[in-house]
Amino acid sequence: MNCTAKVISPLEKVFYDDKMSSFKSYPKSSALIGEKHNFCIAYINTDYSECRYTSASIYLTVKSDIKKHISLCTVEHVPAVYAANFDKEEDGMLRKYPGLYPDVKHPVKEKQIIKLLPKLLNSLWVEVDTTYVSAGNHKIKIEFHAENGDLLCDCEHTVKVIAAKLPEQKLMITHWFHTDCLADYYKTKVFSEKHWKAIKNAMITYANAGNNIIYTPLFTPPLDTNIGGERTTVQLVDVALENGKYSFDFAKLHRWVKICKDAGIKYFEMSHLFTQWGAFHAPKIIATVDGKKKKIFGWETDAHGAEYEGFLSQFLPTLLEQLKAMQLEDCTFFHISDEPSLEHLESYKACSDIIRKYLKGYKIMDAMFNPDFYTKGYVDIPIPYIKHADTFFSLNPDPKFVYYCGIDTECMGRALAMHSSRTRISGIQFYVHKIDGFLHWGHNFYNSCKSLRHIDPYAVTDADKQFGAGDNFMVYPGDNLESFESVRLAVFRDGLQDMRALELCEALCGAEAVNEALVELNDGQPLELCKTPTDKDFAIKLREKINSMIEAAI
Repeated sequence: MNCTAKVISPLEKVFYDDKMSSFKSYPKSSALIGEKHNFCIAYINTDYSECRYTSASIYLTVKSDIKKHISLCTVEHVPAVYAANFDKEEDGMLRKYPGLYPDVKHPVKEKQIIKLLPKLLNSLWVEVDTTYVSAGNHKIKIEFHAENGDLLCDCEHTVKVIAAKLPEQKLMITHWFHTDCLADYYKTKVFSEKHWKAIKNAMITYANAGNNIIYTPLFTPPLDTNIGGERTTVQLVDVALENGKYSFDFAKLHRWVKICKDAGIKYFEMSHLFTQWGAFHAPKIIATVDGKKKKIFGWETDAHGAEYEGFLSQFLPTLLEQLKAMQLEDCTFFHISDEPSLEHLESYKACSDIIRKYLKGYKIMDAMFNPDFYTKGYVDIPIPYIKHADTFFSLNPDPKFVYYCGIDTECMGRALAMHSSRTRISGIQFYVHKIDGFLHWGHNFYNSCKSLRHIDPYAVTDADKQFGAGDNFMVYPGDNLESFESVRLAVFRDGLQDMRALELCEALCGAEAVNEALVELNDGQPLELCKTPTDKDFAIKLREKINSMIEAAI
């Protein structure tokens, strides 16, 4: 067998039909202490004759003085049908046609057998956790062996660790965590011990990616649900109704909060108290009534009616007592309704008026397109779609949040078909435009659009041809209730690390020096929020520049 390998940039996505010669070598890089630093390796079996009808078997070994801090993942491919929009010329799209796209980071141990088909280019993701790595140059050699132990090829990369620690992340980030989708995928009872284990594992992966706000399902989230339809019931608060009086059991919520805090979560956003796209109805709420479980609120409930307000008047004060007991008063946000349009202004106002009676001192936040909801005082923290951010920011909201979704702009993004530069640029743009928070709706949404059916994320990546592939999730459910990162998630985290490095550089060298470096590398132009640099290596070049400035300053 003939095997060749080359170290390449972590911004490269390697497709099976790519050519090795199309990728530049990436022999060295630098990192600060306390980050997860990445590079990739493209590799291929060029010998067709020895495995005409079957795959070859290889394994990997790592040689480095920091070997124990290095982890390996093969990058596996998933299908994408709705990969891009054919009627638009988006910048930074790698491909537009349906096909197999590299995305799943599948952990592989040293000497674990890997199957390798001939003539297909593959990639390996190498991660170096620098938290406990000493400053200096560290050479990393990855060797490729045949199953019988013969050395087929090897490649090297040198990571220079700078004696400066990456500062703590200030940015508030939430990717909505869909608890029901874990139960659905693993076919387990909601909040069974198996489900709790899956939640815990997924929460660790979630927090490790830089997410620090968690979407908390007090009741089944009224999100991405067809009118009249239902998602799997996930309700952290048990409700009982007897003689017209409600009582509440918060044991599951307390368990949830502990798991989240243990994983490193700092902020909590309570699930929406009214339905999406209009705030006309109540979320699905199950209660024990006269000893039997039944749905007491849902699509048939008037959001502004006396019955639901009566429920909220008893529930919200009790909830606030629990939040205080868990010391969450200063780190909890509430939602009314997701993405209301201007035509929903009066309905949203009515809902805002209701809950503000009981949520004094707490902030209401929602994703939206029109600033009238904010200027009229119906929402405290508006979260504008990134293309509309300037309109909102001119009103000086505090904090400044943004969100994005879809694939139809030149902005930062996370679609499978996008070049990774559009994902990594996010952290740099957050820094430049002084963004305080970011929201995305799909950390692990394993349903079709409007939740008409459950999907297998390894087979369907576009919510049944409705969302650009990759928009609806950033992680994959693994064996043994694990959670596997996508390449896109790792690259997004790289962007957040860039942001933190920029903040450190500013503290050491001044904002003007940092801005000069940014503008110089961006062809003399300031970095726009809704446009990515033409140079696809911009983020890596900037990071190396910033690292050198930090090193010189210390």
